[in-house]
Amino acid sequence: RRAKANGNGTFVWADSTDADFSSTADKQFLIRASGGVGIGTDSPSEELEVNGTVKATAFVGDGSGLTSVSVTETDPVFGGSAAAGITSPDITNWNTAYGWGDHASPGYLTSESDPQVGANTTNHVPKWNGSALVTGTIYDNGNVGIGSISPDAKLTVNGAILRDGSTMYGTNADTHINLGTTCTTGESGQNHYYATVGGGKNNVAGGHVAVIGGGEDNTASGSLATISGGYENIASNSYTTVGGGWNNTASVIYATVAGGRDNTSSDQFASIGGGNSNTASGLGSTIGGGENNTASGRLSTVPGGVNNHAGGYYSLSVGRRAKVRDAAASGDSDGDEGTFVWADSTDADFQSTGPDQFLIRASGGVGIGTTSPDEALDVTGAVKVGNTANTNAGAIRWNGTDFEGYDGSQWISLTSSGTGVGSVVQVASYQTGAVATGSTQIPFDDTPPQSSEGDQYMTLSVTPKSATNKLRIDIVAHASGGIPAGSINMTAGLFKDSDTNALAAGHSYLTAGGIMQAINFAHVMTAGSTSAITFKVRVGSDNFATTTFNGTGGNRILGGALASSITITEIAGS
Repeated sequence: RRAKANGNGTFVWADSTDADFSSTADKQFLIRASGGVGIGTDSPSEELEVNGTVKATAFVGDGSGLTSVSVTETDPVFGGSAAAGITSPDITNWNTAYGWGDHASPGYLTSESDPQVGANTTNHVPKWNGSALVTGTIYDNGNVGIGSISPDAKLTVNGAILRDGSTMYGTNADTHINLGTTCTTGESGQNHYYATVGGGKNNVAGGHVAVIGGGEDNTASGSLATISGGYENIASNSYTTVGGGWNNTASVIYATVAGGRDNTSSDQFASIGGGNSNTASGLGSTIGGGENNTASGRLSTVPGGVNNHAGGYYSLSVGRRAKVRDAAASGDSDGDEGTFVWADSTDADFQSTGPDQFLIRASGGVGIGTTSPDEALDVTGAVKVGNTANTNAGAIRWNGTDFEGYDGSQWISLTSSGTGVGSVVQVASYQTGAVATGSTQIPFDDTPPQSSEGDQYMTLSVTPKSATNKLRIDIVAHASGGIPAGSINMTAGLFKDSDTNALAAGHSYLTAGGIMQAINFAHVMTAGSTSAITFKVRVGSDNFATTTFNGTGGNRILGGALASSITITEIAGS
């Protein structure tokens, strides 16, 4: 707590005391442990207690605090030194004068009771065993080993901090940290990849700034790849991430597998939350979890479930065996894009058939505004239906004026009393009491009236509901002729669209000019299509007299109550 390593190559450990504990120079190894530092013991009774031999090249201090130290040593041997002017007689005289004994022979200082130095081993730091300094567990041959006699780094600890064979090495800026067992970081012989293994076993952080938190047999080989833990996981491309689990693979840049087992995220930005045996292979595709799901369409999604497939761009599949077709199945490079498929627990495929569909398989019913649907679709509330030109059996539409149903061959009114063959499907009419005049003749002979003959006085369009329906056109035309030298043959013709020949005609024989009669006739035909048809009525006489429509002599009669008309009735066909 509040340990501050301010220098290069410095280790600082601070206990729970709420105060800074800071290094003061490079390459220091500092410990604040108010409960004591124990080497070879788990219950130190002093600031430093070593259960073993302590080896040192020097001790600093007067040693006044040392107790129970027994030392056996051989006293120094004094010999003659011509360079120092010391001769053998000098040594004899000193020994005699001061009672030193014979310093010319070893053994003058034969023993003393404090300190005691026991047997020690080369390169081992000695420790106090209670009665003597003996061989300790700290080994120093230039590298320091705690619990290891073959340290291969500046500090190797065979214990809870660093396991034997693990490493912390590199410069201050370019460092590998390996706290696992038989784990590797970076590339052999290099130390500039900033790779880290936090722990575990047989983990490999082999990419630039790659990190493995722990676990076993994990490999982070991409630059900035991360594996938090787990077993046999692989993050093999830049910025890939595996959170944990077993045998998960993130193989394309920015791909992610959060956990689970046997999951593969194999396109950019693809993501799997968990589950088992899921594959996210589309750009930006997502699988939340579940089992054996695939998301291969771009930005496609499978939230969960089992055996679902989102193969179209922007598609979503959920439930059991819900399938949105991919490019191969649909023949479209985008698959069935924009399609949503929900499948219930039925163990059978429920597959899209085109793009932009919203498909639901719910054997218990679909409820809108209700939690207990009684039918395949149960709506609590109103349903609004629009118009369509499609002709699918069983379809319902609102044509703007009526609800209709398509029976496989024709649209039938759902509001009229009759719905079978011969029933009225629709009625259109035009009526006018306006007066009009014209002088174009219609010959009274054995040829059909032509679209260039007579004058047009009425027109009406209709759009049949079915090509097989019948159209009945009823005509009422009031007309009179001028005052010629004799009788007049007045003819009315019915024409369709731009046809030249009349579909039908009506005739009135006027014995003298100024006489008005009604020409009534009808025509029945098969609609032939569901496109709009325009019907026209033209009227003319067989002489040069002026024709008056809805009047006589160019004037209206009966105040407009006398009216001509076209009525079109569509009748359901077979």
